[in-house]
Amino acid sequence: MPTNRTHEKRERSRRWLGQPQQQQPTQAVQPSFDSHSSLESSSQEPAEAQNESTAVGRHWAQVSSSWRTHHSPQYASMVVPTGNSDAPIHRWFHLKEAYSKDLLPSLLALLPNIVTNDRSLTIVDPFSGVGTTMVSAIEQLRSGKISRLRGYGLEVNPFLQFVTATKTSSALNGAAPAITTLASLVACAQKTRVAPEELPSLSTFGNERFFPREHVEQLVALRRAIDEADIGDADRNWARLALAMTVEPASRLRRDGRTLRYEDRAPLAPYEVFVRALERIAEDVPELALPSGDVQIRHGSALNPGWGVEPGAADLVLFSPPYPNNIDYTEVYKTELWALGFVANQDEFREQRQRTLRSHPSVKFRRELKYPNDARGGDVTKLIDPVIGEIPSDSRYAKSLERMIEGYADDMLTVFDAAYKALRQGGFCVYIVGNSVHGTSEAPVMIASDVMLARLGEIAGFTVESINIARTLPRRRIDSAFVRESLVVLRKEA
Repeated sequence: MPTNRTHEKRERSRRWLGQPQQQQPTQAVQPSFDSHSSLESSSQEPAEAQNESTAVGRHWAQVSSSWRTHHSPQYASMVVPTGNSDAPIHRWFHLKEAYSKDLLPSLLALLPNIVTNDRSLTIVDPFSGVGTTMVSAIEQLRSGKISRLRGYGLEVNPFLQFVTATKTSSALNGAAPAITTLASLVACAQKTRVAPEELPSLSTFGNERFFPREHVEQLVALRRAIDEADIGDADRNWARLALAMTVEPASRLRRDGRTLRYEDRAPLAPYEVFVRALERIAEDVPELALPSGDVQIRHGSALNPGWGVEPGAADLVLFSPPYPNNIDYTEVYKTELWALGFVANQDEFREQRQRTLRSHPSVKFRRELKYPNDARGGDVTKLIDPVIGEIPSDSRYAKSLERMIEGYADDMLTVFDAAYKALRQGGFCVYIVGNSVHGTSEAPVMIASDVMLARLGEIAGFTVESINIARTLPRRRIDSAFVRESLVVLRKEA
């Protein structure tokens, strides 16, 4: 039986869904980021709402009815990591969920007045991942497209923060690693005896189906050799990154969506993979430093106030947040977290999960919802209750899905508040997000994250410039126009 609280939400959602705002059909327009026009109200329901087969789909259509929505296939290759795996520095550690290195140059060419008159750019990415935004910004500086750069990145996963910090420092400061010296770390590792108690306590490393015991010992020996070597900080970071690039190839595991999957293949020899990774790094590091660039990559949460950015200083906030699709990135990158020593035991691992965005139900988060006590809480409730109200009460996932939707909305409103504070007047907040379908084919629950986040941005004070549908996603459980991935442009009005 549903709880009283859930029952109240169902009743509210029925009232809201049964009394839609009346808007005119969405019109086809050419993509443009500088238009402030919106559709005028009329007595007709939006075209998208007429075509949606579920109440939740009609709700999302109604919420987005006054915004400019474009089919923008030119962004299809940019919302995925096209070209990153072959590009210098970007290729050092691949993130399947990243966007393309080509996205930022495209945005700088299209967003009006985003680069200031003196050709400087201040950019913020509160979900830095493996550094696509900041490395791309440094490339714009190195190519002369901008003359000065200030970048601020945040990443809650300490391993990914390390990857981004190493990439950006290398792109800015130049000076290729001493490859001969670093390659000699293998000889040191080969002389190292690894005691059983030194092996990572993560059970994945103890499963010889996933990792041959010899390979785990070699990874530990390499880490010890790196930690004890008499080398500079830059060389040590390059060696640690090369070790991270070695972990997955040395196993029979492959990162795939929300999990690590077993793959029946021969694991590669760790020492050989490590040396090849060092060679790749040495090939990519530029020779000269860039004195006109300042990029700071902090280990911290996008939920922290301020982001370390002076209020009103940023020209552009660009990010792709975790989607509310049950993927726990702490789990996906756990082998690197443990192999490099960022977590040492299950307690630390659980605490790291607690710090993540509430986009997944793999942990019961301790932090309380803030929006019910916020003056804007009613707007958030009206946004998400029609979705929560459609969750089948007899589903064993009902409560966890409800908590995820509430927590995700709560967290992302905090993010947009921080973005609004960081941006100058006339600055842009751009995000990429994919929508997701939960539940069953008989009772699908659509979370249209592009629309949900745009409305949260609006609640935080932004104007929704446009939702640009980059690509449609496989429709496994529902026939809806909202099964898609989008690039959304918000603006802080001047």
